[in-house]
Amino acid sequence: MSGKKGTEVPYSGTKVPKTLSKELTADAYHRMIAGALRAELAQARWAVKTVMQWTGASERTVKNWFQGKKGPSGLHLILLAAHSDTVLDGVLTMARRDRYRRQGNDPAAPY
Repeated sequence: MSGKKGTEVPYSGTKVPKTLSKELTADAYHRMIAGALRAELAQARWAVKTVMQWTGASERTVKNWFQGKKGPSGLHLILLAAHSDTVLDGVLTMARRDRYRRQGNDPAAPY
C-alpha cells in the first residue's frame, strides 16, 4: 500500500471578528449573575431557597451562583430571567441588547 505522506489541506477560511469575546468573559458573567441575585434578593431571608424553587437547581449550585464562582447555563438561566428582572437586564446588557430591556417597573410595559 502506498499513500502520500505529509499531504495537508491548507486552511483557506476567513476569520470572523470577535466583537464581544474580549469583553465577555466567564468571570464577568459569573459576577453579573451574583450581583443581580444579590440585588434582587438581598433582603430575603430565604434567598437561596427562593432561587432553588425558581430553577430546580441544587442548594450547592445556587450558592455558587450567589458567590460568583459559577453561573447558570441553559434552562437555569432562562428560569432565572423569567423570575428576576435584574438577571434579565444583566443578560441583555452583556449581550448589548439594552434596547430590549423593560422600561420602568410596569409588568405590562413592552420590551
